[in-house]
Amino acid sequence: MAKKKGVNKTKKVLEYWNQHPKATAAEVAEAMKKQGLDVKVSYIYNIRTQSKKKSGQKKVGRKAGKAKTQAAAAQAPAAAAPTATEKKAEPAGTVTLEHIKAVAQTIKTIGGFGRLNELLSLIREVGGLRRFKDLADAITVTESGAIPF
Repeated sequence: MAKKKGVNKTKKVLEYWNQHPKATAAEVAEAMKKQGLDVKVSYIYNIRTQSKKKSGQKKVGRKAGKAKTQAAAAQAPAAAAPTATEKKAEPAGTVTLEHIKAVAQTIKTIGGFGRLNELLSLIREVGGLRRFKDLADAITVTESGAIPF
């Protein structure tokens, strides 16, 4: 089968994202649409995920990964409970007891599952976690009396 000649959508998406690093996937899709490219939001998320992966990185088997985690935990000193916003996410499928405790504490702090769902809806409505955090930071600065610009 002959190779199609045309625009490399992945390359265009990555170029746009490099120029606009705070853009959401929906904004990138809209920008691509203006350039005449039909790119779905889910495809943009896949491009972003693949671009963040390190090339040549090998997957660790489930048992080997667990043994390494246990060995690292045995050597590491006991630390305070991690906060959800400061700790990087672990690879998919590695939910620990500490994660569960942190989520339970967050739900208690927020005021239950109903309030958690309201918060998640608000985050979606604002345009994602990054935008929500920016807005929360701006509100915090405004409340402290400093001018945000």
